[in-house]
Amino acid sequence: MRNAGQRRVAFVSVGRSDNGIIGPVVAAMRQDSRFDPVLILTGDPSGRALDSDVGVLMEVSVSYGDGTPLDMSAAIAQVTGGIAEGLSKLDDADWPDMVLLTGDRFEMLAVASALVPLNIPLCHLHGGEISAGAIDDAIRHALTKFSHLHFTATEEAAARLRQLGEEPWRITVSGAPALDNLQSVPVIPQEALAADLGFPALADGEPILVTLHAETRDGASPAQLATAVLGALSSVDAPLVFTHPNADPGGRMILSEIEAFCAGRDNACVVESLGTERYFSLMKIASVMVGNSSSGLIEAPSFGLPVVNVGDRQQGRQRGVNVVDCSATESDVRAAMECASAPSFRQQAKDTPSPFGDGRAAERILKGLAETALDNTLLSKKFVDLP
Repeated sequence: MRNAGQRRVAFVSVGRSDNGIIGPVVAAMRQDSRFDPVLILTGDPSGRALDSDVGVLMEVSVSYGDGTPLDMSAAIAQVTGGIAEGLSKLDDADWPDMVLLTGDRFEMLAVASALVPLNIPLCHLHGGEISAGAIDDAIRHALTKFSHLHFTATEEAAARLRQLGEEPWRITVSGAPALDNLQSVPVIPQEALAADLGFPALADGEPILVTLHAETRDGASPAQLATAVLGALSSVDAPLVFTHPNADPGGRMILSEIEAFCAGRDNACVVESLGTERYFSLMKIASVMVGNSSSGLIEAPSFGLPVVNVGDRQQGRQRGVNVVDCSATESDVRAAMECASAPSFRQQAKDTPSPFGDGRAAERILKGLAETALDNTLLSKKFVDLP
């Protein structure tokens, strides 16, 4: 039961990737008497580890079928209907005052679609970014137009929102909330981390972290991505730690190839979800990160970690000097890994600050959520034409 005057903010979580992004904001809100944070859970529950002390407003189940594009469309319909059904079971006093959406997942689009007719203010994290190799790119921009407040990771992203016609007062450059975790998430000792992952040891600067997702635009096929990355890693003796692909079309095929690859090697393991602590602990000691995850562009620079970004999934997204881009061929991935492993490149990655903020995003986000009036000015969006 919320106290009088508190704002009930519902955080939407659709899977493990949300933990590191909204976790710092949830934690800060729990310590702030102005707010009553609650969770809307849907999507893939594996690896979800948000604060158990935060109440769950509703949980909407969804089936991904075989992971085809048609299954994705069906999942969007399930989530949209499930949100409406969940709200219909709540008393009016229990409805959220604001709903916070993250990024670009298709489940987020389904939640937003259900809420827009209800005039519940939507607040969006990580708008204005580009990932041209995935349909996430279009979804992210759609969420911008659905949303009433925006908290962007960079000024470059904020400029795109203004270009999309958003009123400047709605936009706050908060930085990436995931970087707030750098101040609070404990580093797991290397011996414990090695034992947890099934390795005899993990030396500093030795492991390779691999996070590979499908491209959902016209680009490299899942088979091409898997063949390129796994082929380039086939002769590597260093410990290889793979995380599961996202629940996108083609993700299951990539996972099957990764599991087959790891089954025949003592130096490789695949983990469904590392969680923030293990993921950051590996980033701290890894020699390089390989794949096409946004975490290679957003979180990895803060660790000075070189990243080999494969294919087009993150095409157009802002990046630091720690990133080497390459096409989805085995020879290009090998060449990029050699470049990323060069001492001069590693030093450059360590010496250059992250472009995604200073680790104080949560306080800026809470300030915006608390000080914005919940009135018709917030809900009535005006399109600002460029001069």
